[in-house]
Amino acid sequence: MNNINTINDKGHFKGGYFVLNENRNNNPWLERDDFFITLPNQNSIKRQVIELIRNSKSSIKLCSFIITDNEIYAELENVLKRTNVAVFILTQLDESKFSTSLLSEEEMIENFNQVHLDIVKKLYSNGAHVRATRTAHAKFLISDREKGLLTSANMTTPSLTNNPETGIFIENTSALSHLDNLFDEIFQNGTEYTRFITANSNKQFIVSRNQNISEKAKALKSETKLKFTFEDHQQSLYEEIVKIIENSSGDVYLSTYSIVGLNVLPEFISAIKSVIKKGNVVYIFSRGMNYRSDHIEGCTLLANLGCKIYGDVYNHSKGILTPEKSMLFTANIDGKHGLKNGFEVGLVLEKNQKVNMQAFIEWQIATAPYVFNISPLKSKYFDYYAYHCELKEIKPKQLPEDITIKIHKSNSGLINLLDELPSYYKIKNNRISQIQVGKYSYGADFEDNILTIGNQLNKMEYNLESYLLKYRNAKIILE
Repeated sequence: MNNINTINDKGHFKGGYFVLNENRNNNPWLERDDFFITLPNQNSIKRQVIELIRNSKSSIKLCSFIITDNEIYAELENVLKRTNVAVFILTQLDESKFSTSLLSEEEMIENFNQVHLDIVKKLYSNGAHVRATRTAHAKFLISDREKGLLTSANMTTPSLTNNPETGIFIENTSALSHLDNLFDEIFQNGTEYTRFITANSNKQFIVSRNQNISEKAKALKSETKLKFTFEDHQQSLYEEIVKIIENSSGDVYLSTYSIVGLNVLPEFISAIKSVIKKGNVVYIFSRGMNYRSDHIEGCTLLANLGCKIYGDVYNHSKGILTPEKSMLFTANIDGKHGLKNGFEVGLVLEKNQKVNMQAFIEWQIATAPYVFNISPLKSKYFDYYAYHCELKEIKPKQLPEDITIKIHKSNSGLINLLDELPSYYKIKNNRISQIQVGKYSYGADFEDNILTIGNQLNKMEYNLESYLLKYRNAKIILE
């Protein structure tokens, strides 16, 4: 005999989640000199990138995790075909990295990895010097070894035309010289992929090698305002972020795309605790990704410590600010990818840059559509999701609000999880194939208006369409 249970949309979800921020304002951001941003109607980072490319006289050194923007490609191709400017590109060509959480979902366009590889291959064929390391996630451009732009933005259309991003000129000459030398050192000795070999019009190979970088290389020392992480050789970026937080005499402001892998960032957690123990506040602005369990886990941990967390739909900017010091950087607060084991860079800001960074992060928080709450009402979570779908023009596959769910009796514990945690069903080949309940994923199928949940899966897939299981009443049948 089947055991039947029911759950409904009343009550609270357990844990922490982003909900709509009822206290937000809608004031616009006013552009500032020497502080560059991306917003839907303001693309000053892209303008500066194009201007630097066009005005270069001898060399261009570009580092970007991914390059898919056609305008940037066209500008670089024009330089290669019409000038004698040497173009050096440091990127990554390891396809396995495209399946991680390093890319935002809007950057994961159809065949985005192939678009990137095709653009890099064409630039290489037109004379660009291209090399890649498996860990490159830094974003910067150096023109003629004299002018440098550091930014949170990848060279992708979403990062250059829509996602909130920040960028600055590297005004400190010693920091710029250091970054230039660091690029050269990694390009020459720290890259695994060095050149393409074309077999025919449809097939190409990427030549790989082992790194030959020395820990004694002068460029790997951190003696300027430039801070960076390069795999196991240097972690001054992470160390500087921790130091800035620890030495703060007041509130701390932090902007990031995601917050994950905090279990391997104990120094960061300790620094956050020290600020709160002093009676000060840690304000965090991130992307409001309720559908990413690893991000929600990190946000919940920090919220339980006392951090105030706000979010939006598209944020990709990164930076930290205290009364004493501020820094813009390319890494996420991510212990799994980049902050302690990738290639990331950051720059301690000059006074005028700090003022602009503070204004931008405070504006982001004041206008944030989301705020992070512990144990929110289910109805508030569902309201968040409706707003999120409207803003991102998402049209979920409609399931009945009064739905029947079948679970094998061996998974009876799922009844409480479905009641206590938001669940997201995932689409593969136009069919529901999985359901994510909290941080756990299960095989799933939907047929004849019945959602059947199968066994727990060992691996979560990031690049599947994902939609909230929104219900009024759910009848759960154990069989």
